Amino acid sequence: MEEKTSNKIMKIMEFDDAVYYRANCGCGSEDHDLALELEYDSELNDISLNMYKKLIYCSEFGINPSDKLYALKSIYYRIKGALTLLLTGVVEVEESFLFTSSEQINHFIIALQEGIEKLNTKNVKNDKKSK
Repeated sequence: MEEKTSNKIMKIMEFDDAVYYRANCGCGSEDHDLALELEYDSELNDISLNMYKKLIYCSEFGINPSDKLYALKSIYYRIKGALTLLLTGVVEVEESFLFTSSEQINHFIIALQEGIEKLNTKNVKNDKKSK
């Protein structure tokens, strides 16, 4: 099978029951990459997709660096976040992932289709062997 992924979508590893991809965020930061795991589960006889992403809490998000109270506001939000985590055990974090072109989106779709096709082909071969 010819591999068609390329535009910021990379195949990382491949096993009999799993295919791993990495998608680069359009902003260029490796901290924002998205890890994809397509995995065949023989017990369920189905394929699952897991997505992994590093989430970062930033106390300075939304504060204008040219603000005269920047340092004070930064410390305030850092303490507020720490207290929220300490007292509730939860801090809400959100992170975005940017696809920068229709080509990258299409390559993302192709990677998923490629992985599913590979795992389905492997599954059919394994089913024939077990019968």
